[in-house]
Amino acid sequence: MEKVKKTYKEFFEFLKAAQIALESYEDSPKFSYALTRVVKANDAIRSEYAELIEDLKIDNALEKDGKIQTRHENGVEIYDMSKEGKKNLRKAIKELNDQVKEFNCFITNHYPKNLDFYTASFLSGFVLSPETIEELEKNYLSSIEESANNLAVQTEGE
Repeated sequence: MEKVKKTYKEFFEFLKAAQIALESYEDSPKFSYALTRVVKANDAIRSEYAELIEDLKIDNALEKDGKIQTRHENGVEIYDMSKEGKKNLRKAIKELNDQVKEFNCFITNHYPKNLDFYTASFLSGFVLSPETIEELEKNYLSSIEESANNLAVQTEGE
């Protein structure tokens, strides 16, 4: 499988857009296949990311007598942190999200003709090529221009 270099943030934006696209474009099996294939091919990276987040939480947790301080809320273990620890954790997570990593991708030329540019932009590099994104952007901009022209004509006629 081919690889694409993206940040973790871009990857998680892709996952959100892929979920929306899978629900919205069920009538496009080749496109759905490409989305599903990429999501599954990157499952190990999602697990790795969860472990990295857990490590950051542990690194910033309060300690007492060499033990990490935790509490349980609604069956979930929560790490106790100082104000400074919480700030450090947020900063570390932001830095992690900005890290570039290689992700699996599967570029397809089969996509729904009514695929909106906004959703497509998050799929760029994972399932859609930059050329496809450029084409969708041109179509999007020309449709906006056409709508603006139609509105101007309607306004003049009133």
